[in-house]
Amino acid sequence: MKKIEDYSFRYFGVMRDAMQSLPLGNGDIGVNVWLSREGELHLLFSKTDAWSELYRLLKTAHAVLKMEPNPFALGAAFDLRIADGVLELSHEKNVLRIYADAFAPCVRLSLYTDQPVNLRMELLNYRNVPIDPKADESNYFVRFGAYGITESADTVIATPRGGVAQIHRNAESCYEFSLKNQHMESYIGQERDPLRGLTFGTGLYSPQLLADGEGLTGSGLTQMNASVFVETRFTENATEMTDALDALYVRYGNGSEETFTAHVESWRSFWERAYIFAEGDVQAEQITKAFLYQRYLTHCADRGCAPIKYNGSLFTADQMKDRPDNYDARRWGAAYWFQNTRIIYWYLLYMGDYEAMLPMLDMYLNMVPIARARCESYFGHAGMLIPETVSHFGLYANSNYGFEDARGVRRGEGGKGLRRGEPCNSYIRYHYNGMLELSYMML
Repeated sequence: MKKIEDYSFRYFGVMRDAMQSLPLGNGDIGVNVWLSREGELHLLFSKTDAWSELYRLLKTAHAVLKMEPNPFALGAAFDLRIADGVLELSHEKNVLRIYADAFAPCVRLSLYTDQPVNLRMELLNYRNVPIDPKADESNYFVRFGAYGITESADTVIATPRGGVAQIHRNAESCYEFSLKNQHMESYIGQERDPLRGLTFGTGLYSPQLLADGEGLTGSGLTQMNASVFVETRFTENATEMTDALDALYVRYGNGSEETFTAHVESWRSFWERAYIFAEGDVQAEQITKAFLYQRYLTHCADRGCAPIKYNGSLFTADQMKDRPDNYDARRWGAAYWFQNTRIIYWYLLYMGDYEAMLPMLDMYLNMVPIARARCESYFGHAGMLIPETVSHFGLYANSNYGFEDARGVRRGEGGKGLRRGEPCNSYIRYHYNGMLELSYMML
């Protein structure tokens, strides 16, 4: 009988772009990894709760590792060991190991070369100016209506403990606007604004590299270890996030063979809980691969501060149209569609991954107060209503509820709304059975 170790994904060469990248994740933090035709290693970081002012799930940072002389200039052998949650690149005696630490909020890198190399690990801040994405087709759930809100620019700053961090802080929020737009003005002030002041940061740290501008630099090295910490929290300013990232670095350190071994053991233990091996013809082999790769990809994002996004999870990699190198495009928006989200979580339920269901169950349970207020506001009676398409804080996508035009007619994706509380989107207007299915899953 075959083992999980037999299903590593192997590839040799370089990648055309991020759409050919390979995924790593620790349940909350993800990273897309690819080697460009120039031999540069790219890392695109993400986190389950990195929400923008306009409620878009953004990437937290894009970093690149440059080497001179470059041992991977002609390509590399990629070995994505799903059994261990580890990606290894190699060429001759040169090896680069990458993993998203199962026990720390960071991605670890370890490089070993047979000849001294000069290294630079740099943050490529593609959000260096404010942006309003409403005109972009790849984010069309933002483009309907005029919010009067832009997403603020990110800043790159050195941290007191020798790191370099990219930080995004929401100076504004579409939350109060959305409450007013959806005839829920009475709920303003009932809960904390879930977006204003929300900050996410990505910090680069290495004992062999020194902070230099927007990156870390070192020369004449045959060995390099780096840790990239990712954090989300509410802050008053960007400096608070640099302190938070430094604190994580102090707590979890640079990583070691002991931390690597613990990480691998965690993945091995995970694989012992549930697996499928179909034996027989080529189709049986394909079924096995499909199941194992899906299980790997799901586990990379199943323990986050927010549920798994059905439309790409942590690993979307397309670029926004007319904005080269901006990787924040996400078709079908940031709202959670229960009819799609449920598919992932029925699978987790059947696999016995009960703790992995908690982010989804907690999200919907936390919506109960606003769901009750919605029922009272719209229909004038007790009860609760959780929409089919909903933000993690319990509101419709505004494009579904609609926006009032100059004549007071509410229009949106899929039609127009005639009555208070009635979404414009005719496909979900009376689509309420998701609440029953969710209750059944909970039971």
